[in-house]
Amino acid sequence: MELTPFAQSPFAALTFVAAPALLTNASSVLAISTINRMFRTRDRMTELLNKSEADMQLETDAARLVELVNHVETQAALLLGRV
Repeated sequence: MELTPFAQSPFAALTFVAAPALLTNASSVLAISTINRMFRTRDRMTELLNKSEADMQLETDAARLVELVNHVETQAALLLGRV
């Protein structure tokens, strides 16, 4: 008589239960992490917008702000997979 995988190992049944649970958990953590990064990018862009609306004293401040905006845009594009 041929043994089934359940008869060979008591952990075979656990594999059928645990593997999908681990995959679901890993996918959820990845999705939440990505969403949090997107929200931080949005918050950073809002902060930079508020700074740009404030009085800029020097041209170097404006140039630095544009550089930061470009950096945040690149991060957002990478998160969205558009680069």
